[in-house]
Amino acid sequence: MDYFLERFFALLGRVIFPRRQEWEQRRNAKLVCGVLTFSIILGLAVMKLIKMIYFKTKAG
Repeated sequence: MDYFLERFFALLGRVIFPRRQEWEQRRNAKLVCGVLTFSIILGLAVMKLIKMIYFKTKAG
């Protein structure tokens, strides 16, 4: 699994950051994936919270 992730980050880094050094491409690709994952999780949590508040006030 580690091999796949490293290859994925290397490919993603080459596509998104083509003019940087290889180690910098991988590092930035990992950072982009982490930020994207965090943003999606945070968005889902806020969506769930808004949905809970909306249905609670609508029912009451």
